[in-house]
Amino acid sequence: MEEKGLSAGFLVIAAIVVLLVVGSMNSSENIGENNSSNETAPEKAITLSTDPNKITMTLSANDLKYKNYQNVVNDLRKLGFTNIKTEAAYDIFFGILLSEGESDKISIDGNSDFKKGDTFSKDAEIIVTFHLSYTDDPTYTGTATDSRAYSQSTTESKTLFYSTNDFETAKKGNSGVYSYKSKGGQYNIYCIVDFDEGYVYRFRNDEGTCDRLKIDSGDLNNVLIITYHDGDDSWSNGLHFKWQRQPDHLILEDNNHFETDFYSTNLDDALSLRDEKKILDY
Repeated sequence: MEEKGLSAGFLVIAAIVVLLVVGSMNSSENIGENNSSNETAPEKAITLSTDPNKITMTLSANDLKYKNYQNVVNDLRKLGFTNIKTEAAYDIFFGILLSEGESDKISIDGNSDFKKGDTFSKDAEIIVTFHLSYTDDPTYTGTATDSRAYSQSTTESKTLFYSTNDFETAKKGNSGVYSYKSKGGQYNIYCIVDFDEGYVYRFRNDEGTCDRLKIDSGDLNNVLIITYHDGDDSWSNGLHFKWQRQPDHLILEDNNHFETDFYSTNLDDALSLRDEKKILDY
């Protein structure tokens, strides 16, 4: 009787061990399946443009930020771009965590948020902004003892390439002239906001006309209202900075609440294009 009892006990223990092993194997398989499902999907392949005058980006804006500007310029030249400009911002003061020569903004054809796969003309205007010490500024006389005061004075006096305003005034979004551009596939759409004359101008580079709309109300930090009048029909559009007090990125919202992104572009070039168009008043 004792031998039978021992045999039965042994069988029970063996059965428990088998169950534990099988359970452990199933658990491992489930973990493997979960890990497999959580793996990062492979990056989408980039289709390069076959047009010899076009360049498809294999680098994003984020890939180029916070590098020395000379390295950024070299990277862009290797891609084939031919119209690269650099702008120094003399704004490194004590306590500001920036390296000399560090670039934190690269705009291509006015777009500073470009992604891998975006396509631009090889001669698109590129502006690489980098940072230097305020004491390197050629206009610095060495008399400013307060770096904050110096920063404010130089920033307030520098006119932007896309506006008649300096940066501090442009941030207010209620005076002067601003120019923006949106890429539309085979063409570009321009938007000039002219507070001095009280009009907004909209036109395509491949068409011979330009819409001129009177500013009804508002400013670019809230919403600027313009209204089309065509016979008995009328409809309004709203314009505003994408981010308040950041004037280099404009949003135009149409009457169906569809939004179009516009990016800062050279004001002189935009005005020259506009002056070639036939003005249509609405």
